Amino acid sequence: MFEQIRLVKAKSTPTQQACIKDIEGKVLSESEDIMNRWKEYGGKLFEKPDKEVPLSMPKTPVEEVEPPPLISEVEYAVSQLKTGKSPAELIGRYGLEALHQLCTSIWTSCEWPEDWKNRSL
Repeated sequence: MFEQIRLVKAKSTPTQQACIKDIEGKVLSESEDIMNRWKEYGGKLFEKPDKEVPLSMPKTPVEEVEPPPLISEVEYAVSQLKTGKSPAELIGRYGLEALHQLCTSIWTSCEWPEDWKNRSL
């Protein structure tokens, strides 16, 4: 009985006809016209432009320049080093000031010392 209901119901469901519009807005219902329209659409979608359009960078607001590191920040960073890795007691006040000057120089010039780049320390 259920099998017969499924057969009757399957036959009675209306088939939906696919329709799309062409470039001018005309409705296309024939399968060959629809396939040609999709081919045309895909061709235009992935078509390379005649000449390359240069990409321009969007204008961004000027970023605020951060101030160079404070001596207290350098002192804190040195104090956070592990034992045996130049702790603050061994550097001393003058060594800390020299390290601060070095950090400030690197910060303002945005350049690492050549010795640091070559790993020759």
